[in-house]
Amino acid sequence: MLLDSIVTRLQAIGENVKNISRKHNSLQNNYPEIEWNMIIRLRDFISHHYEMLDYEIVYEVCDTYLPKLELVIKTELSKL
Repeated sequence: MLLDSIVTRLQAIGENVKNISRKHNSLQNNYPEIEWNMIIRLRDFISHHYEMLDYEIVYEVCDTYLPKLELVIKTELSKL
């Protein structure tokens, strides 16, 4: 149940990145070290191929990439 919840949150993050990137390129331009396209692709994979999801990859995403993304988001929110 916890893994399903995490995957749902990753899907929501990807959806938000997808929507933002359609309107603005500022995140991609200001933070090229973040793999924005991979975030969107993960969202698409979760949405369309959920049954093929590898939970070890989900763990790696959460452990390796989410902390970097969190810093970017906090930085951008502090500008508001």
